[in-house]
Amino acid sequence: MRQTSIEFRDKSLSLEGIITMPQRSLPPFPAVIVCHPHPFFGGSMDHKLVKILSQALDEEAIATLRFNFQGADHSRGILNSGPAEQQSLEVALNLLRDWRGVDRKRIGMAGFSFGASVILDGLSRYKEVKAIALISPPVSALRRSPIQKDRRPKLVLVGELDRLVSLSQLTETIATFQPPAEFQIIPSANHGLADHESETATRVAHFFRRVLE
Repeated sequence: MRQTSIEFRDKSLSLEGIITMPQRSLPPFPAVIVCHPHPFFGGSMDHKLVKILSQALDEEAIATLRFNFQGADHSRGILNSGPAEQQSLEVALNLLRDWRGVDRKRIGMAGFSFGASVILDGLSRYKEVKAIALISPPVSALRRSPIQKDRRPKLVLVGELDRLVSLSQLTETIATFQPPAEFQIIPSANHGLADHESETATRVAHFFRRVLE
């Protein structure tokens, strides 16, 4: 795979990211934007699961953009769990859609924990996105978002031993989705899916391979 480190700007924003383009097939490629967990807990575009997910998507001939939200690592700005993150994601999404070799009609979003919350909170803003994967999503974010009636393909994935996301509450909430979401549980995995990164990434990559064809 070919990786390109980038810095992209919009008004007061200055964000860093990495674009990954497949090398074993011909463009245009479907693409997925990957949103990292919370920086306060070590989340960034270099988080182990985020990197492994990008690699797994590359193996399925899917391009990726992983980036740091403002205030994370070297991306400038202040993280405020609100409009700032939506602005960051919107700018990143526009960049990916316009990237040479990317099929702008086959774009997906994947978010891990905090990253899933950002996607959910801005869901109605990203109507051009074709499919969504949510890894360890907070139940509160699911309940306040319009995802229950969102008709796009959806994957929700959680660790069996997650102590931050109640499995019973998550199951109850997902049962209200119409149309239904794919719901997968990683056995023996915690909230951070430590030691289960490859399995998680493979499941997410296979989902996007199917729905972004």
